[in-house]
Amino acid sequence: MTFPRNQHLVFMPGLDGTGKSFEPLLPFIAADNLVTIVSYPADRILSFEETVESAAGQIPAGRPPVVIAESFSGPVAVRMIASGRVEARALVLCATFARPPHPFVWRVVHYLRLPLFIQPLMSKSFFNYVMGNPKQAAALLPLWKKVHADVPAHVLTSRLALVNHVDVTRDLRKLDIPCLYLQATDDRIVPAGCLSVFERNVAQLSVKKIKAPHFILQSDPENCLAAIDEFLDRIASLPPAETTATLKQRIADLQKSEAFFRTINQDSSDITIIVDSEAIITYVNSTIEKFLGYKPEELMGKRVFDYIIADDLPRALLEFGQSILTREIKITDVFKVRHKDGSIHVLEGVGTNLLYNPIVKGFVMNVRDITDRRKIEEELEVYRKRLEDLVQKRTAALSLMNAQLLEQLAEREEMQKALKASEEKYRDFIDNAPIGVAIIDLTGKIQYLNKKIEQIMGWSRDEIIGRNGFRLEVFDEQARQSMLERFNARVKGDHPQIFEMPIKARMGKSIWVEVITTILKKDGAPVGAQMVFVNLEERKRAEEERKALIERLHQAEKMESLGTMAGGIAHELNNVLSVLIGYTELVLIKAAENDPLRKHLNGIMKSSEKATAIIHDMLTLARRSVAVSDTININRILADYFQAAEYKRLGAAHPRMTFKRELTADLPDIQGSPANLKKAFINLIESAVESAGEEGEITVGTGHTYLDRPLPGYRDVREGKYVILSIGDNGQGVSPVDTKKIFEPFYTKKVMGRGGTGLELAVVWGIVREHEGYIDLQSEPGKGSMFTVYLPVIKDK
Repeated sequence: MTFPRNQHLVFMPGLDGTGKSFEPLLPFIAADNLVTIVSYPADRILSFEETVESAAGQIPAGRPPVVIAESFSGPVAVRMIASGRVEARALVLCATFARPPHPFVWRVVHYLRLPLFIQPLMSKSFFNYVMGNPKQAAALLPLWKKVHADVPAHVLTSRLALVNHVDVTRDLRKLDIPCLYLQATDDRIVPAGCLSVFERNVAQLSVKKIKAPHFILQSDPENCLAAIDEFLDRIASLPPAETTATLKQRIADLQKSEAFFRTINQDSSDITIIVDSEAIITYVNSTIEKFLGYKPEELMGKRVFDYIIADDLPRALLEFGQSILTREIKITDVFKVRHKDGSIHVLEGVGTNLLYNPIVKGFVMNVRDITDRRKIEEELEVYRKRLEDLVQKRTAALSLMNAQLLEQLAEREEMQKALKASEEKYRDFIDNAPIGVAIIDLTGKIQYLNKKIEQIMGWSRDEIIGRNGFRLEVFDEQARQSMLERFNARVKGDHPQIFEMPIKARMGKSIWVEVITTILKKDGAPVGAQMVFVNLEERKRAEEERKALIERLHQAEKMESLGTMAGGIAHELNNVLSVLIGYTELVLIKAAENDPLRKHLNGIMKSSEKATAIIHDMLTLARRSVAVSDTININRILADYFQAAEYKRLGAAHPRMTFKRELTADLPDIQGSPANLKKAFINLIESAVESAGEEGEITVGTGHTYLDRPLPGYRDVREGKYVILSIGDNGQGVSPVDTKKIFEPFYTKKVMGRGGTGLELAVVWGIVREHEGYIDLQSEPGKGSMFTVYLPVIKDK
């Protein structure tokens, strides 16, 4: 009798890794089954993840298999299926585990360097002890020696070490397929607790107990395969819950992926526009507003041709009509369009026809604004023409001079000196020009380089003159191909083209340059080319600094306006709250001690106190100056706080929280308001506690430093000595999106009603600013956060 039927069976071996141990099962397996036996290389040691990849790579694609894993391969199979590397129909586990079965024993053996008895030539007495049955031991001992014959002892030892370190309990919760655990009732190797781990974590788990020793598949193959066959028949009659769960997960993953790429597209530096076959705009990202002033919703449903100027409209209509008749052919062009303020901008775009695509159903255009670049190109073109005119005029003058020399032999020597001086002056001009100049022949061989080339690329002229310029290491393959295409086009008579590309300097730094190619001719025939290289790094760096300055100015204006608004609101609320507290206190005075209304009145008073604290924060945020008249030592403020009732209440509320203090002695004094600074420090500590969780770690440290360069988020700082206060946690961290808004008033990620108003960090920002200090946040999601406050030291008189 054969088991099971019409299945794809994948057998994953135990500690030996050879797969030979499954040979006793093969006579009982039906011929219509597809059988795959996994094996692990015996000539090298693999990590756990490498073992998982090796096993997954041996399973052929097609219908989902039934994976049968024993001993060492149990965790490998769980990780392989839970991670999605293999889509299985069911999982069968034999005498295996999810977390290390003997971690303590293994550490003792490894530390004492005791010999391990995992050897191909296992003693018969030891094997009898493991099996507990002499007949089974006599039957399985030859198999044991056979499957381990070609496996080195150190490989077996390394796999045993891996067994006692791996933990896949988290992966068990991800298994959404039916699982069967075959338990050997006479097992003396795998602890009984291994099964309980699977029962606690696997949603669809069946357990079958078979009277056999640890080598259950080899000692009783017929009963094992019968149990597997029964298990497969049972799950075949169940509704496909696992299919539904998998489908839901894939839908969730697709939605997440869609949101991810939509977010990326919205923050793209290029404009993305999608139009239908009638040129009606069906989608445009928010970048359009940055370059053309229109909000996306203003353009939806409008014809894209309504914004192209009249001169470019016929060409745009013609190219659009031609493009919608093609598929997936990229069309590049430049058009002039109207900005919302009426100005004309030059846009360069690439369009692709995806109207036939059932998901996109539109013509997709990626566009960028090249107005500024076009102006620079025009200015360079004017400069180039002037330079050519000067060269032509100078050439004419030299020709006239040569004619005069033929006629005036007496003045020949003096005229030759004048000509030599003129040529040296011209060469010096080119050699010391602020742009890189190179001359090559038609084969690409470098004839001349000026000094600027050495500065840009970091190469000595003596090293590369005479080499093929297109094969230099400074150009990657794409840049090299682009230069060759443009050079060949110029030799054929095309107009000069200006383009940008990256080059790799000798020290490994990558920089962007602009390249202008001009063909050199002799007697009307091309003899070479002059290539001009312009370093764009300073221009790009200046543009980035300008954007950062504008963003910081906007942030400062927003914080100023929010602070002013918060101050006005706080004063108004304070007036109303004063009346409410006053009347409540009067009623409490007149109410008897046993009056049931006193409970409600006390509740009003507590809520009023919380509202008073919020108003105080708003007034602190709105305050434009701080009385910085007191001499303060931050260590003393922190020492007072750690002895205060607020800190004791905080510790009592979080008993498992760890607080580390790293205070620097002999800390310089600062000048400011002790009360306001204490308020700022408490807000930072409480924020760190909330982020760290119940068993987190909070670090409070002080120090001092000398600042002479800008901090992150600041364009400049006042140079001098500063006292440092750092407060960090090992919590969930802050995302880059939240980091930009974390100091804004009323901005909070907390659930409503669970503490905080969103003013805490805004108050900290305001207090630090009024003390002429700076604050920096370093954080990564999942890696905690560190707030660092810099306060200026009192200057020596």
